[in-house]
Amino acid sequence: MDESNNEKKITFVGQNNRYQMKKVMKEEKKNKIRVETEKWSNLDKIILTVEKQVELIKKIRENNYTSYNEESRVMCQQLERKISGYKQQDVDKKVLDLEKLLNLKNVIDKLIDCELNCYYCLSKMYLLYEIVREGKQWTVDRIDNDLGHNNDNFVVACLECNLKRRCRTKEKFLFTQQLCIVKKE
Repeated sequence: MDESNNEKKITFVGQNNRYQMKKVMKEEKKNKIRVETEKWSNLDKIILTVEKQVELIKKIRENNYTSYNEESRVMCQQLERKISGYKQQDVDKKVLDLEKLLNLKNVIDKLIDCELNCYYCLSKMYLLYEIVREGKQWTVDRIDNDLGHNNDNFVVACLECNLKRRCRTKEKFLFTQQLCIVKKE
């Protein structure tokens, strides 16, 4: 008997069926690269390491919070861009307080104080990153989500923890993230 005759085909029609099949097949997602990283092509790839980023941000603070070379210019630009995104979120939610709004100096100070460790899970975070929605990128997590992104209302956390926390209190989420269960026999 010929093997080609034993081949069977199943055709799925309808949006829901295709969606269900995608879930079953679990297609591997390809990481998308951020478009901005093309502008950094002239920079050394070592700038994408956490150690280099900590060193660079400390030098920016020593230089009175201004950029002093191409690498620091890119970093300051990315920090300012993210801060302006937080400002826009506050405008949209009508919780903007211009007097208390985050600024580059306070964000840099907080990033240096935490040594680029997430407030909740204590893992290292990236200031500059290539992958879109990088789980370990730095974010500003508001302590009280009813207030805006104010200088007295934020901690620095990785994107994963920021999204996981949702509307839980900072203390409760911190407890769950740093909880270590030890099984004794």
